[in-house]
Amino acid sequence: MMFALKGSAFFCIALLSNFFLLTLFSSSHFIIYFLTLFIALYILKRYYEYYSRAIFYPLLILILMLINLEIYYEYCFEIFLYFDYIKRDIYINSEIMYALVMLHLILLLNLKKFEKLWDIIDKKLFRI
Repeated sequence: MMFALKGSAFFCIALLSNFFLLTLFSSSHFIIYFLTLFIALYILKRYYEYYSRAIFYPLLILILMLINLEIYYEYCFEIFLYFDYIKRDIYINSEIMYALVMLHLILLLNLKKFEKLWDIIDKKLFRI
């Protein structure tokens, strides 16, 4: 039960980081986007032991269905209104959004393949 909660929390963190990264990309902050993508991957790597395919894939399918039903855009619009971010150009083409989501998923699912890079970062930054 506790692992399911932690797996769901991992999914929510991954989803929020995906949303934030899409927002950065759509607002044309590309350098900040790539820096934040790297930082988000590092943070998700630290909590990767809570990743579970049995939890992650059904929730991912649910989110993809919500994106296809246009509910995602309504929530994005409401969030942008709440943060008064609507004054900027926030539109992102659906093909680009799908490509970025797939890029984020590919990087997330292959986090373990970058283990040497994460070890170097741990040694250089945190002296672990």
